[in-house]
Amino acid sequence: MGVYAITGAPCSGKSALLAMLAKYGAAAFDADRFVHSYYQDPRCRVFKQVKSFFPETAAGGRIDTKRLGSIVFGDRKKLASLEKIVHPAVIRDLKIWIKNNRLGQRTGVAEVQLLFEKGLDKYFDAVILVFSHRDNRVRRAKLRAGLKRGQILTRTARFLSDGDKKNRAQFLVENNASIKELAKKAQKLWIDLNGG
Repeated sequence: MGVYAITGAPCSGKSALLAMLAKYGAAAFDADRFVHSYYQDPRCRVFKQVKSFFPETAAGGRIDTKRLGSIVFGDRKKLASLEKIVHPAVIRDLKIWIKNNRLGQRTGVAEVQLLFEKGLDKYFDAVILVFSHRDNRVRRAKLRAGLKRGQILTRTARFLSDGDKKNRAQFLVENNASIKELAKKAQKLWIDLNGG
């Protein structure tokens, strides 16, 4: 079966689309969830390295992601150091998931935010881009994480623009309306992914 990637800017609707496709039967991989699982496992190599490099973020047997975010997103060098710890682990687990999924009978869909930035699109049969107006993304980020507009724009500045991604993606899903509208698009996308 095919293996597809979902990407897009933060708060564009990637996770919502992935959850909808999973309900239709897709095998799902959420890179962010893998990262959070590393941060909650004191035995994990990533946890140990993050704790060593950012000791102030370790509390109660887990990494405080809000505190970690406030540290790294204001300092490019610290962000680069964190990415050197986390990204190899996520990419390793992603490659294992892709390999295992190709042996199965289910369509696989992985949510990978830095897909193009890390050159990971080559491992997939096609790319699904979820895109949304910046104001909508900012509003969702404020509701979800309580961030201010300036913080949100700073965090998203390092990603490729939607325009660049649109030229490289095979499926485009606009998410500027209601969750019901996104659900309709998810249904159509599922049919398209499975040769319908």
